[in-house]
Amino acid sequence: MDDKSITSVTSFKAKVKAMEWIAGGTWTPSALKFTYEQLIVPGRRLGTKVVALVITDGRYDPKDLDNLEGLCQGVEVYAIAIGDMFNSKAERSSLEKIACNIGDRVKTLSVYAELTAEEFLEVIEQILCPGRFNCHPLELKQFS
Repeated sequence: MDDKSITSVTSFKAKVKAMEWIAGGTWTPSALKFTYEQLIVPGRRLGTKVVALVITDGRYDPKDLDNLEGLCQGVEVYAIAIGDMFNSKAERSSLEKIACNIGDRVKTLSVYAELTAEEFLEVIEQILCPGRFNCHPLELKQFS
């Protein structure tokens, strides 16, 4: 959050394209809880809509006992499901929990590289800025 370099949809897309895949032992439930408690709650403005995009394969370290639904309190959550380099499919049940049990908010990609496809980025842009030609930079601030 508060990434000063994200000032437009174009700069947001550039950030997504620059992301790198990290394999292994993700503590996803704890990360979702941290994001909600430390970033969303203190940064939320009254009357604003908060949208979260969680990019994951749905697998996480089983020692992480926090809840996968950690963002589901007044946040519109989308789980972007990505298979991995071993051709493993994403864990659908975990992804649906992350997306607050709203199945149509789970988007599936077969490989990480698809994140950079223009078609996918256009879908994300419509999620973030429905019915608008351009997002206001402050609207994108929450996703950095």
